Amino acid sequence: MKAPTTLRANSVFAAVAFAILWTCNAIADSASGDQVASFSDAISKGKAALSFRYRYEHVDQDGNDENARASTLRTRLGLESAGYRDWKFGLEFNNVTVIGSERYNSTRNGLGQYPVVADPDGTVVNRVYVDFSPGKSALVLGRQHINRNNQRFIGAVAWRQNEQTYDAFTAGTGELNNWQLDYGYIWQVNRIFGPDEGTPQDEFDSDSHVVTAQFKGFDLATLSAYAYLLDLENSPPNSNRSIGLRLNGKQNFADNGSIRYAAEYATQSDYGDNSNDYSANYYLLELGADVDAFTLLAGWEVLGGDDQAAGKSFRTPLATLHKFQGWADKFLVTPDAGVDDRYVAATVAFLEATAALIYHDFRAESGGQNYGDEWDFYVQRAFRKRHVLLLKYANYRADSFATDTKKWWLQYFINF
Repeated sequence: MKAPTTLRANSVFAAVAFAILWTCNAIADSASGDQVASFSDAISKGKAALSFRYRYEHVDQDGNDENARASTLRTRLGLESAGYRDWKFGLEFNNVTVIGSERYNSTRNGLGQYPVVADPDGTVVNRVYVDFSPGKSALVLGRQHINRNNQRFIGAVAWRQNEQTYDAFTAGTGELNNWQLDYGYIWQVNRIFGPDEGTPQDEFDSDSHVVTAQFKGFDLATLSAYAYLLDLENSPPNSNRSIGLRLNGKQNFADNGSIRYAAEYATQSDYGDNSNDYSANYYLLELGADVDAFTLLAGWEVLGGDDQAAGKSFRTPLATLHKFQGWADKFLVTPDAGVDDRYVAATVAFLEATAALIYHDFRAESGGQNYGDEWDFYVQRAFRKRHVLLLKYANYRADSFATDTKKWWLQYFINF
């Protein structure tokens, strides 16, 4: 259990956040327009944002002596200047506090008898950046979010209480004549396991380049090409080069329906100091239909591997991994034999809420093993735009990979 002094310190943090928010919003009420006349106005007429996200996460995992019961509160305070001659800057803090007893393995607290819930407590500078955005283009220098396409390769991992951010320079054109180009150079990845050092690593030292190009001139789909050259200097097995194409779109039919579809292919090989000489492939096919408040989606995602050799599977170490291959998070690192994930999902909107039910069948891409299957479910409702309540459940049933795992979450979010 956390010492009372730590809880008092976090209470002071929240009180100061409220005070700054109140002051800045009061000043910002007098601002008008997107650009201000002076640098001092850019500061005084800036905006503040404050949010709280409370989450209770329960994990029942075979092989652990105890069930995890993680009760955490995330407090986030952000400040952003008004625009001045197309320049602005921002600063954002993120604090995670344990509420009540610490009955989970945060990866930092040494409580190995519990399953992992990767939400260590502590305070970090989540973002600090300078943004120059003339016209549709944008150049950003500093600690920032980077999300590319559907976040399968590069993402901010927004599900966890402490996000993944990037110390980087990014440049984007915006949409110009149906084209959009984005480039990023990343010299450090700030992972969800911080702020303290430990295992898994809290940071990746990086010398990485990420490039994406999108063409939006087709009536039925958007075509994306990408090259992700990840040189993670203190994690050589995760260094790789991925080159790929993605096609996704949506077509309306009748007055109340649409069809959605996606197809993607990528090839990956070793890069940087990765000593594994390998190549692996990635495939994705999705087809879905929307009718009124209902959505039905079927998908097939394959990350290649080799069941006869270690370290030669297709990896996406900077992805928002929780979005893919089931919410029980059993495949955060791709097994050597790869993963073949076949899934169906049904979503419905009702009474100002949204609910979804998803089924995954997991197999090895190489060697033919049945890994297991998983059922996922969530229901979410927003109240008065600022409040969001979420109930979520995952049930992974192991066959030849990992162990049976049940997780459920209750989450409340409010922003100011």
